[in-house]
Amino acid sequence: MTPKNKQRIEERITNQIKAGFEHAEQLPVASISYFTNNTHLKKTSIHPITNPQEPLKRRINKTLDNLLKSNIKCVIFGEDIESPYGGAFKITEGLSTRYPEQVWNTPISESAITGKAIGMAMSGFSPIVEIMFADFLTLTFDQLLNSASKFSALFKLNDSLPLVIRTPTGGRRGYGATHSQSPEKHFLGIPNLNVFAINYLLNETALKEIYSVNKPTLILENKSDYAKPVEPLIGFERFYCRHSKTIIIKPKCTAKITLLCYGGMLSHAEEAASYLLFEHEIAAEIICPSQLYPFDDVLLAKSLNQTSKLLCVEEGTDFANFSSQCIAQLHSKGIEFTSNAISADDNVISSALNIELDQLPNKDKIIYTVLNWNH
Repeated sequence: MTPKNKQRIEERITNQIKAGFEHAEQLPVASISYFTNNTHLKKTSIHPITNPQEPLKRRINKTLDNLLKSNIKCVIFGEDIESPYGGAFKITEGLSTRYPEQVWNTPISESAITGKAIGMAMSGFSPIVEIMFADFLTLTFDQLLNSASKFSALFKLNDSLPLVIRTPTGGRRGYGATHSQSPEKHFLGIPNLNVFAINYLLNETALKEIYSVNKPTLILENKSDYAKPVEPLIGFERFYCRHSKTIIIKPKCTAKITLLCYGGMLSHAEEAASYLLFEHEIAAEIICPSQLYPFDDVLLAKSLNQTSKLLCVEEGTDFANFSSQCIAQLHSKGIEFTSNAISADDNVISSALNIELDQLPNKDKIIYTVLNWNH
């Protein structure tokens, strides 16, 4: 490089910096409103739901298919997701055959996979990443905490960073200590990171809204729900609130207790509620949010204003979890109620299926807790 060329480059850079300073000086003083999310919905309208006929794994597959079909910028990648394998639980089965330019396999590096997805989201794509087991989310944590959740603000992307990380979670399959955990509590409370835990009652319309959000989103799919049939629930009515993405299951008589659960615990809560109603005449209302963070507690508070009793049930361990935060959040608003919580044993999940099932919350533990509560 000649001295004259070097001088021209230095002058151009100096002028760019000077112009940037002059532009910044003309802008109003920065305010916290830039970082404040004012889109949190407080609507609580609910409507009855029709029980889905297809298993959840098929509903998710069709949802992903529709997203790929409707948006050429939608891409899906992860470990072993191409056909004929279609992922460890066959959720992406057939998609790489129908959309070979939009669905592909990756090497085994969850951090690199997530980093690539963040870059593609910043470049105008809508990536959906599969992490084979939720236990491996720990390898994505740095990318989600220090990059994905911050880039929208740091690079002024107008709250638009369409990145989805989806993963099978939970136990009850005998897969052992490193393939059976429910680690979602470690991701709750990260600003600008949505956390969802879907359940087996959500239809394709609800799933599409969750899987196509426009900001960094972690979606947990309980693996025990993938093939679970949806049975009628006699004595109850099932409702859905689109705005808070919450399933509400109301008894056909006055509820005496509120059961809060999410994801794979919903079916266990339903079985327990049915037994309590018909065997002990204790009516329970179930609140099952899909969105764990940010969490809209309006429907939960509404239920507690009637029952004044809250039993939280989740498959993860008990300290500093979703349940404890919900209880604290409600008490901070001055809502008066008594509470109890059921969670997994504070121990490593066993590879022996019979021990694992005993370590996790279930219908019997819910029934026992309710019956031993002073009503």
